Formats: sequence, C-alpha cells, structure tokens
Amino acid sequence: MKQVSRGSEKLFRLLTENSHDIVYAITLSGQFIYVSPAWTRLLGHPTNHVIGRLFEEFVHPQDIPNCWELMKSVME
Repeated sequence: MKQVSRGSEKLFRLLTENSHDIVYAITLSGQFIYVSPAWTRLLGHPTNHVIGRLFEEFVHPQDIPNCWELMKSVME
C-alpha cells in the first residue's frame, strides 16, 4: 500500500507542478494549504506568500458569496 501512496503523491506532484492551470487546496475555512506553481506564472504572487492566507483575499469582493456557495456545494 505504501508504494501506491508514494506513486500517487509523485503523480499528483508531477501533474500539478507542470500544469498550465492553477491547482490549489484549501481548508474548510478557506485557507490555502497548497498552491501550484502556475499561480505564480499566471498571477505573479509567489506561492509561499499565498499559503496560509484566505482565498477571499484574492477574489473580487462581489464574487465572495458565490465562491462560498460553490465551496459549500462541493463539500456536501
């Protein structure tokens, strides 16, 4: 089972770190815990400046309620 986990992690890293799309993971409270390198290429913020911050800081204020609704539906 450990080999599958290591293989899955390696594949995840390979896919996310080479993707042209932004891949991220956030906590239930909206805090970034992972941001792929595409974030920096597309938006200019270094990923280490994004980790630990709330997604709301990077979304237009009018879009925040819709983002929360989407996240709630995904969590359900």
